[in-house]
Amino acid sequence: MGFIADYNSRFARSPSSIHDAHRPLRSHEKLDEVFRWKESRVLSMNLTIHYNRLIYLVESCPEALRLRGKEVEVHETFDGRVLLRVGSLDLRTVPFNPEGGVRQQDIDDNKYLATTLAKIRQDQLARDEQKLTRLKTLREKRKLEASLDARR
Repeated sequence: MGFIADYNSRFARSPSSIHDAHRPLRSHEKLDEVFRWKESRVLSMNLTIHYNRLIYLVESCPEALRLRGKEVEVHETFDGRVLLRVGSLDLRTVPFNPEGGVRQQDIDDNKYLATTLAKIRQDQLARDEQKLTRLKTLREKRKLEASLDARR
């Protein structure tokens, strides 16, 4: 007798009811959407959403412009992707880490936001240079100097 058959003969109990309460999925239900982590956020007037310590820039389109100041759903999938959704409408987003600095390729790849991203990059560099004068430990100063050198 195999392990599973032996285990089932000793420990499996017959159900108290033979009624199966599970229902089949309906045609409009998708399991990957049902089990996503979902939160509500308000879309800012600048078409940004703050979620999980990141800022998501929403691509400007007529639908997104109408949704400014309104609640949208943030869906996080199992693989870590973040989607913005209003009803059945998916909004295209670009993640932006406010603490991480702007890479040159982000500016070059996105011509629409190039001036905004360039300004943000300059502000981050200026902020970090000011922060460098206030730091007290050598370890923190070296770490920030290395980060500044890599971003210049």
